[in-house]
Amino acid sequence: IDGLSPIIASLFTVVAMLYVMFLINWRFALISLAIIPPLVVLTRISSARLLKSWDTVKEKESAAMSIIHEVLASLRVVKAFGQEERENNRFLEQSKEAVKGQLAVAKIGGGFYALVGILIAAGTAAFLYIGALHVQSGAITLGELIIVMAYLAQLFGPLEALTKSINDIQASLAGAGRMFTLLDNT
Repeated sequence: IDGLSPIIASLFTVVAMLYVMFLINWRFALISLAIIPPLVVLTRISSARLLKSWDTVKEKESAAMSIIHEVLASLRVVKAFGQEERENNRFLEQSKEAVKGQLAVAKIGGGFYALVGILIAAGTAAFLYIGALHVQSGAITLGELIIVMAYLAQLFGPLEALTKSINDIQASLAGAGRMFTLLDNT
């Protein structure tokens, strides 16, 4: 729910900026739209990988918490048989697995963020190159190019925010899925 508000605001900003860019220069608006399909494909691929990784992390974290619950529920038995060290090691092993999963998620997310940044930088560079050619040919003025570049920055910012919120959304979905699974089992 926390991620929904920025997504809606970003979507509204993207639509508004595209509308304004179409009013200023429809060719530049079409060029700026060209970045959206690769961004969608990249987001879908990353989204599936992140959800799978987050599911694993949540499962490992749940296993570690269940060890704590078991030990606390039977603390007298654990102490009576001198099993503190064994239970501690069980918990540490599960915790290490959860941390490994968190690192895998961070690696996937970091790679995704890097690719999104490269894609947006390439789109901006292509846009600037084409805009400079239009200025040289006299099709537009330098002022018009600067205005359109400012709108482009306002367009790409929310697009980047939308794609980067995917990691948070996938973590929330994995947690919700785990919760519903537990509720179904009870």
